[in-house]
Amino acid sequence: MNDQMSNKESAAFWPLFGSYLYAIARHWIAIIMAFGLTLLDFGERLFGTWWVVPPWLRLTSALIGFTAAQFLAYSDLHNMRLTEKMELLHKIEELSTRRYTQAQLDLVNSKIKGLEGIALKVVRFLLQNGTTDHVSLERQMQLPADVLNAALRSLSERMLITGNTEPNTGRMTWDVNEKFRPMLEELLFTEKEGTSSLPQLI
Repeated sequence: MNDQMSNKESAAFWPLFGSYLYAIARHWIAIIMAFGLTLLDFGERLFGTWWVVPPWLRLTSALIGFTAAQFLAYSDLHNMRLTEKMELLHKIEELSTRRYTQAQLDLVNSKIKGLEGIALKVVRFLLQNGTTDHVSLERQMQLPADVLNAALRSLSERMLITGNTEPNTGRMTWDVNEKFRPMLEELLFTEKEGTSSLPQLI
């Protein structure tokens, strides 16, 4: 077991060490080219002369540049590791606060794929406004009755919404299926990186 851990640590060390050396070389070249040679050229042009840099000064400049490059490379590596750590903590926090699994999210995602824009508008409306009676829904959505009914029928068949008739008044009300509410909120209201696979809402 110790041998396996040692092999894993070794495998993780060399790519990291290689990246560190590459960062040092990149910063060192940038320092020498951008600072040292530029400063030397500026001085020669300013005083109208040609300077021959003694070996000791070249060596000293190279060592100073190398030291600065090491610091900058370490800073880059530290910031990169810190960013990775923060991203990992964010993912852990996201997973710990989720009330559903990835399989459930994929299930709801498969249900909303292929829905027309009107149906998605209805889902968004119900997510934001909660239980709404049919007449109010038709009035606030400003949709023809046949268009709204088709959207409600499609959503009901996919069990994304539920319809209830009040026994006393006979009033029909609609709401999002509570089993799918958190997944729908994430899929329809949370911005994702890249291009969304959902239909564009007008």
